[in-house]
Amino acid sequence: MERKNVSIARIVAFETIEYVLSHSEAMADEVIDSLINRYGVKERDAALAFELTYGVLRNLSLLDYYLEPFLVRSTRHTPRSILNILRLGAYQKLKLARVPDFAIVNDSVEIARRAGNEQLAKLVNAVLRQFIKQKAYRSLPAKSRNPVRYCELKYSFPRWLVRYLRRRVGSEEAEQFMAESNKPAPIDIRVNTLKISVTQLRKRLKQMGFSSVEGMHYSPAGLRLINVRMPALRRAGILEQGLAVVQDQASQLIAYLLAPEPNTTIIDYCSAPGGKTTHIAELTGDKSRIIALDVTPQRLQLVEECCRRAGVSSVSIEILSAEVYERLKKHKADAVLVDAPCTSLGILRRHPEIRWKKNKTDIKRMAKLQQDICRKALALLKPGGIFVYSVCTITEEETTGVVEWLLKEYPELKVESAKDYLPRSGEEITTPEGFLQTYPHKHQTDAFFAVRLKA
Repeated sequence: MERKNVSIARIVAFETIEYVLSHSEAMADEVIDSLINRYGVKERDAALAFELTYGVLRNLSLLDYYLEPFLVRSTRHTPRSILNILRLGAYQKLKLARVPDFAIVNDSVEIARRAGNEQLAKLVNAVLRQFIKQKAYRSLPAKSRNPVRYCELKYSFPRWLVRYLRRRVGSEEAEQFMAESNKPAPIDIRVNTLKISVTQLRKRLKQMGFSSVEGMHYSPAGLRLINVRMPALRRAGILEQGLAVVQDQASQLIAYLLAPEPNTTIIDYCSAPGGKTTHIAELTGDKSRIIALDVTPQRLQLVEECCRRAGVSSVSIEILSAEVYERLKKHKADAVLVDAPCTSLGILRRHPEIRWKKNKTDIKRMAKLQQDICRKALALLKPGGIFVYSVCTITEEETTGVVEWLLKEYPELKVESAKDYLPRSGEEITTPEGFLQTYPHKHQTDAFFAVRLKA
């Protein structure tokens, strides 16, 4: 059968969703960027591909709920590729009024034809035509009767995570967190002050046509770009020139919490992809000795590229081997940063796919890993040195739970209040215990947790 033309934006969105939902380590931003480059997608089509991809990932449970009545078999037993095509079609009908019904059906059928066979294409055609013809969508379960199921569908959060959030922060705040986490995040950048001032870069971006460029409330080194897609920012050239890196405002605060000083030795224990590493170098005027560690050459390559663009020379990049570790134990550091691997549930605004890749068993597993990392990292710290632990998540086990373990295992450690080291409005984001804690629904940042400890 003759192949018909199909929107490149929809092909990119489908292939991204397919890959991300079937590969546990895949991240949507990396996959979609790769496909846009491979296919040479123009800006307008790239914008639609982003909208479709992230729209589906943010509304997965809700889309399945609305599609279910039109499937002979349940969503659980529908072939994954076909279900993803149907999700794309349903999202366009639900959320993108400007897209004609015929375009939704025709492109979906053609994608199904390319992905499977004619029978599957006929299934997509029949389901979407029925879906589009309906006059009203299914009502959600009553919130008063089943609040967990209601939130699971309304916000498209996995049931286990809805339950966890409700226990953690209460029903009202859990909904606020879920609602804000489903909103597209603005692009935050951290200015490389070794090369250009914040004021100068802001002026340059506006001259380039970026109309909405704002300063930041908490980070003096940051700028926020509203309604901007990453391809447009990359084309501006400021990232490749090392004038800035993409980094959420909350993430920018971690290096300030370390309060690094020139002429000291600092270890960034989990350094990839290098944003915090280069920030430490910038805060010390590139005059400290920074050792960037990570476990694989691939991850360290990201750090190396970040340092190259930033133009910093004070960073030594080393793979975290047994030999390197033993050498560093003999020449201990003045400060150690552990920005630990975690469940990453604090960055769902930017990575909605994470919610579909985690389960409740991951929380305890990650907390145990974080304890192991902290134990090893602390062995590299001088007496009287500074240790900063940070994660981009909201679970108790990975945040205050790890701090409690640290203080019990290492009674010599003392918490130093974050507000005394944060550059702006520190009291707003410091807990009574002295920890840094940010949330999207309270501070318009990713959810980050950090503690500064003195040995």
